Amino acid sequence: MYATSTVVQVDRLTSEHVRINLHMPGGFEGRPGQFVMVRSWNTYDPLLPRPFSIHRFLDSGDGFELLIKIRGRGTEYLASLKPGDSVEILGPLGNGFDIPARARRIALVARGIGVAPMLALAEDAIQKGVEVFTFLSARSRDSLVCADELQSLSASAYVLTDDQPEASGRLVTDQLVEAAALHGIDAVYVCGSNRLTRAVAQLAVESGIPGYVSLESAMACGVGWCKGCVCKTYEPNKEARYSCVCSDGPVFDVRQVRV
Repeated sequence: MYATSTVVQVDRLTSEHVRINLHMPGGFEGRPGQFVMVRSWNTYDPLLPRPFSIHRFLDSGDGFELLIKIRGRGTEYLASLKPGDSVEILGPLGNGFDIPARARRIALVARGIGVAPMLALAEDAIQKGVEVFTFLSARSRDSLVCADELQSLSASAYVLTDDQPEASGRLVTDQLVEAAALHGIDAVYVCGSNRLTRAVAQLAVESGIPGYVSLESAMACGVGWCKGCVCKTYEPNKEARYSCVCSDGPVFDVRQVRV
């Protein structure tokens, strides 16, 4: 059932990214990696709510933040919100990121808006005494978001954008492999790029490091009823099966998916 939240603050981070701070009167608890279904309109165009990763949980326990990339009519409505406006929220939904009990260091790998769920994960890891290594990439410096915040939380951070002259031939995954060998990474988390996901899956298979991917998908219901966000998942010695990104994910073992 949808609940009504109130907009506290809207920050324009870039020409195409906004961050929205939402207050939930009854409190809000969840896990990094979970998502919410959001709508701020009562129209037929757009009709359906939109899914967004939980970007950050508020310390007060009564709200959260969303990081949104403006892509169409729904996100344009959300980007135009003002403090005091109401937003309908369903969630938190799906599963979340797991940090292995004995983990000392984890790596976060994200491209573009795939950074959205990583801030909550980084803050959770720090609270648990786990070191964070961050690897970010984006199309351009103008489209890079949250890099400063993640860098401030990280023991080491590597940032690369396609418009850097020195970027030719360099990959953030090369740095990830080096960091895993040098520092002993205990788990890797990825979102926002099929290429990065494949690289993390290869690292997970070759090194035995647990790896997790947060999949992005269009969704209509967010709870597994409509079957509109299915993906194939794989387990050793078993036939592939269809899983719903919303209810079976959005976080999967990176070795279970093919992208």
